[in-house]
Amino acid sequence: MGIGFRLHRGVIAPSLAQYAVIVGNGAAFSFIPLLGISRGVANPGLYFTAVAISSIVARLLTGRIADRRGRFTAIVPGMIVTAAGMYIVSSAASVEAFVFAGMAVGIGFATAQPALQALAIDLAERPSAAPRWRRSGPSPTSASSPARSSQARSPPLPGSAPFSSSPL
Repeated sequence: MGIGFRLHRGVIAPSLAQYAVIVGNGAAFSFIPLLGISRGVANPGLYFTAVAISSIVARLLTGRIADRRGRFTAIVPGMIVTAAGMYIVSSAASVEAFVFAGMAVGIGFATAQPALQALAIDLAERPSAAPRWRRSGPSPTSASSPARSSQARSPPLPGSAPFSSSPL
């Protein structure tokens, strides 16, 4: 028995969008310190501080928006704000511009990335049109569930009686 890999067709588009955002940020993050130093910015590391702080704040606020109003209401603006932040950092020449660009990238990335992951999960888990919590059928904890039926129980170990009340 080997380990298989199965890819659901519905997750390809969100995965490619996620890939584009991550590769773009990763490439830019590698060269931000060199770019800042070459432009005379004394501490280009403030860019990363701005990204981290704005990401934390944005994730706290935008997750609910994606859950309530739909994934694309977070994905599209998040990707646009990330692209705007990348454009700003490409022409930044001061600490303030680097910090502003970091805030934009942090907000955009923290908005788009979790929504893209949630969209991929939503698309992969949809065997029917109804959401998982609205599907009919027994729940895993109900008495009529196969997991609770006697057929699904594993056989007792040799030499032991099932449901024995004898002390060990």
